[in-house]
Amino acid sequence: MQSALVIRGYHGTSVTHAAGILRDGFLPSDNEYDCLGDGVYFFEEGLAQAGAWATRAHPSEPAVVRADVRLEDCMDLKDGVGWVPLLAQAHDEVLRVSREQGLALPRQTGSAHRLDRVLIEVTVAILEREGTRIRAVRAVFAEGAPAFPGSFLSEGSHVQVAVRDADLISNVGVVPAGSLGPAHSPPGDTVAATANAVSPIVDPEDAGERMRRYFENASDRDLADDIRRAAPQPEQFDSLPPSRRPLRVR
Repeated sequence: MQSALVIRGYHGTSVTHAAGILRDGFLPSDNEYDCLGDGVYFFEEGLAQAGAWATRAHPSEPAVVRADVRLEDCMDLKDGVGWVPLLAQAHDEVLRVSREQGLALPRQTGSAHRLDRVLIEVTVAILEREGTRIRAVRAVFAEGAPAFPGSFLSEGSHVQVAVRDADLISNVGVVPAGSLGPAHSPPGDTVAATANAVSPIVDPEDAGERMRRYFENASDRDLADDIRRAAPQPEQFDSLPPSRRPLRVR
């Protein structure tokens, strides 16, 4: 069996929460704006980004937790050529069924990618039903000011990984507070796995064939049930925290 690529991930948090992570493990995020779906979020090799996020979110006690993340059974959206057409197909089907079934979909904004989350969750559910398990999702993000006017390069560009299966996370520790700046790297902060390891990333071509088979054979009711799970409907609001209550498309 081919060995999976292991990357170093950095998770921005607070000092209080970091202590809880070391004691009890990570708590997966399931916010309705989590663009890669449910999971524990890491900046890949991104200590500075994680530190900046922690400082914004927890200015009085920022902290960063590091961990090794094994990219096994990973939906790797860095391979946009393979996955983007698949997600576009899923979007068209979700939009069609939601309109026909009268289902509410969340509004997508520049800072809250709610519809992205729905599409990831629906796609993961379909693939797992068709025999392909997704344990992590990885993607590239271009954020922040450009390096210069008109530049494609930006100061906030980064790679994030949402880990759905905690068994992929190992070697967890807190980054020393003095190492959170962009010019620092914690002593010995390297990944044990070789950079040349071959990763058993989920094949988007195989995933696309499974998705096509599902859309050909499944009923609209099946897809509607997946949409309801990914985008809770108004009748479900009373049982949800405010952060999980979607906005209607206008």
